[in-house]
Amino acid sequence: MVVVYIKADRHVEIKSPKVCVGDVSKIYCSNHLMTETVKAVEIFHFNIEENGQKKTASIMAVIAAINEQLNNEEICMMNIGENDFVMSLNFSDRQSSKAPWYKVLPVVLITFFGSIFSIMTYNEDVDTMGVFEKIAGIAGTGDTGVKLMAVSYAAGIAAGLIIFFNHFGRKKITDDPTPMEVEMEKYETDVEDTWIKESSRKGKSIDVP
Repeated sequence: MVVVYIKADRHVEIKSPKVCVGDVSKIYCSNHLMTETVKAVEIFHFNIEENGQKKTASIMAVIAAINEQLNNEEICMMNIGENDFVMSLNFSDRQSSKAPWYKVLPVVLITFFGSIFSIMTYNEDVDTMGVFEKIAGIAGTGDTGVKLMAVSYAAGIAAGLIIFFNHFGRKKITDDPTPMEVEMEKYETDVEDTWIKESSRKGKSIDVP
């Protein structure tokens, strides 16, 4: 009997539509040939149109694919990693280590002007309208400048909330879970863990004799 240890990470990036065992997990076996054979087993195949999406999979599907394709009764699979994992599909031919300028520039500008605004409001005891009036006075725009900055400030807060919560009405901006969904998932996990522990302590948990 040959024991093959498989360890999958919680989140992996997939660079090709053809996904093999070695792309989503680490494999160890005392038999080097068996290790390479298991790594080369194809488990998923995605379409190019699915590029940029995220897929979830169970380690059971990986083990089932290995057993089905190798059909070797002498192999014993041992999972020592995650039971479920997330795959980020990124089929780009060229992988650049540099972030594109159109992504970096907005972050730099927001950080720069946001820091300036935070320092100014801090020095004015968080008097936002007072900061607007001083800026308008320096620029010589008067009440018009104050109103324009106030409207821009309100619009910026609304846009920031929408982007942060990844939700507007019934529509989501991206496929990623919203912060509220993440917190609800944490809450449900905590409730389930507490329920299991309490049931075990009270002897109400169904278990083997």
